[in-house]
Amino acid sequence: MADAKQPTPGQEQGGKSEFNGGAPPADWRRYLRIGVWGVLAVFALLLLLLNGESVTVNLVFTKMSIPLFLALGLAMVLGAVLGGSLLYFRQRSKARRAAAQRGKKK
Repeated sequence: MADAKQPTPGQEQGGKSEFNGGAPPADWRRYLRIGVWGVLAVFALLLLLLNGESVTVNLVFTKMSIPLFLALGLAMVLGAVLGGSLLYFRQRSKARRAAAQRGKKK
């Protein structure tokens, strides 16, 4: 006979687990984030590989004829750099404001 104080397999504290309606594991968001980034990476790779024809790109001062996948790749990299820098500067600004408010309270 099993001891009544010992949890059965699949049970956590309170008798809840992911198998009987309890909360999922704490790191499920990490797996979701990895999955979303993986799908986006595959989509971006397919987008680049399926667009090999040459296009003319106007660079304000000059025009260039380059493969479309290169133009798309440069646009993706530029978007990632600009978006990442926006997030960085926004976070830095919030940290400075929080530090200034902490300094005023003292």
